[in-house]
Amino acid sequence: MIDKAFLRLLDNLRVSDPVTEQEVQEITQVCRGLFDVCQIVTSLDMKLMVTLWKAISKHAVSNKAHIGQHLEVGDMVNHLCGEIQTGFVYLLQLLPRLDLEGRVLSQGDEKGFQKSLKILGFQMKILVMLVREFSDLLDRCEKQVYNLLLTLHRLLPPSLSAQQIDQKHLSEIQQHLTNATDVLIKALLRNKVFIETLTGIEKVGALRDEDSFPDLQILLRVLDNLPQMEGTDSPKLMARRRMTMPYGVVPHKGKLGRRNKKTRLTAYKTPASWE
Repeated sequence: MIDKAFLRLLDNLRVSDPVTEQEVQEITQVCRGLFDVCQIVTSLDMKLMVTLWKAISKHAVSNKAHIGQHLEVGDMVNHLCGEIQTGFVYLLQLLPRLDLEGRVLSQGDEKGFQKSLKILGFQMKILVMLVREFSDLLDRCEKQVYNLLLTLHRLLPPSLSAQQIDQKHLSEIQQHLTNATDVLIKALLRNKVFIETLTGIEKVGALRDEDSFPDLQILLRVLDNLPQMEGTDSPKLMARRRMTMPYGVVPHKGKLGRRNKKTRLTAYKTPASWE
């Protein structure tokens, strides 16, 4: 009751015009305080966690022009990425166990799966909203977002590291969770640190074997979206990506190029929009 009364009181919060420095500090402290509480109650009270994140996102976005520089959204993004990664691993444990031919070996926990998926979907929605609204103000969280994308791609088909998942549950995971990663990637296309995380030369030889294919999937999805981004330095990203792309694989609008049998190199044609 106290928490609901407090949040209703926050809904009546109004700032003056022009806003004062004191008001900026107070709104920032309120949002940060709600985030601190949210980190504590996440594993204790899911309903309260959802209520708190709704309040944080509402007041952070509505007062973005005033508190954006002070809110340290990167901390919130890092926390959500960690929660989604942990929750996703747990979610897969709730699925029925299948053999390679799709026969059920052991029953899962359908009720627990649906509840966990709903929570993960909500957390992903908040994550996407924060990244999209505060894309120019993110700090020290791009690597964590990349790791989250790696985890999601590594643990789902067609990755060889993925467990057998029936089509019904796979479709639900895509609908409520992984489809949102496209929006997440689009929101980060102009983020220099995120692109450098994807294309940095230091990544060559540093990726684990099981992360190589998920990394390639992410890169191809980025390249699919680049032509849609006005002002994006596509040729530069393409040039850097060719330096780190696995041997014999060159992107062509999100598809793998055809291998030339004589030279054993990949034949590709650069789209006119990138020349």
